[in-house]
Amino acid sequence: MSKFASISGTTSKLPKAEQMMAWSQDDVQTFLRENRTRLNLEYADIDKIYNEKIDGEAFLALTQDDLTKLGIVLGPVKKVMNLINDIRGKPSIKRKKHDTDDQKLERFWRALKNGEIMENKNGEFLKLPEDGNYLLDQDEQGSNTNEPNKPSLFVRRCYHDLYEMIFNNVKVRRWRISGNPGIGKTFFCFYLLYHLARTNQTVIYHRLKKPSILFSDDDVYSYPEDNIHVFKDFLANKKVWYIVDGREPMDYVAKTILFCSPQKHYYDAYDKLNVAIRYMPVWTWKEVDNCRNELFSHLNQEYVWELYKKWGEIPQFTLFYAQSDEQQALLKMAINAVNENLLDFVGETTEDNNSSHRIVHIRPNVPEVGR
Repeated sequence: MSKFASISGTTSKLPKAEQMMAWSQDDVQTFLRENRTRLNLEYADIDKIYNEKIDGEAFLALTQDDLTKLGIVLGPVKKVMNLINDIRGKPSIKRKKHDTDDQKLERFWRALKNGEIMENKNGEFLKLPEDGNYLLDQDEQGSNTNEPNKPSLFVRRCYHDLYEMIFNNVKVRRWRISGNPGIGKTFFCFYLLYHLARTNQTVIYHRLKKPSILFSDDDVYSYPEDNIHVFKDFLANKKVWYIVDGREPMDYVAKTILFCSPQKHYYDAYDKLNVAIRYMPVWTWKEVDNCRNELFSHLNQEYVWELYKKWGEIPQFTLFYAQSDEQQALLKMAINAVNENLLDFVGETTEDNNSSHRIVHIRPNVPEVGR
């Protein structure tokens, strides 16, 4: 009896992802040969996979594009991808109310792939097709006057620097990107997703109070419940990216990036896992004004300048909430709430002194990198 399961008629006998991760190149070849008829593969197709030195871990990371580039025709490719998804443990049943969401997520992922970074007198902007609005808050991202239905994100210089650090440092598998609330960490997260989409990466994206989402070339879907563990087989793959925004991440093999404010409950346990930490700098007046001119042109420059002088370099209050009397009032309350021990406050916050971050700004040292 073979140690490799047959896939005829059921997925109950499939190898577990954890088992396949330990398979050698020869094990994968044997498995495919034993299931060749079911998968409609030719021996030549299996040899093509074998010659690429595909072991169990690499097999689970294969995409439809990978197999097509090997010259395997579409029918067997689809069957192999269905098999990989079954082994990975993709949920087979989803609530119907999420079907429409999944379609919108697919269009959002395509929009990221089709996005462009364009430069003008106001700086660089990531321009997305209309479907790029799905996960973005239109009120917070601003709106291009010429194309109000197409989302645009202001690309700060530090986005490039942080992106290069993360992608070029292959030895670091866990990152924490922090900074003041309202500084734009989530927007950098979308900038990062844009690059991951363009390079055909597999991503598990998990945002605070939102379902976890799989983005990949083969499939895009969200799980109906707030349960990251449904994607555990993907997260066991070190080639997968695990992007966590505003919540505590779980400990997985996947390359993990946590975006969070400096509230200890987000990162206390995570930071014990050999994490590289970077802080986003506050905005310069030039950045604020360029972003205003391109995306918030309805705001008067003099008015924004007064807010900038009053509240500092956090765009959430100088641009996004510039016309919100309620949010501006919160800033005034924050001043009254901060006591004389303010100078002892060093980037740490709790629920009790969260208002301090509206007043105290984190200013990291930003090296000049060839600029």
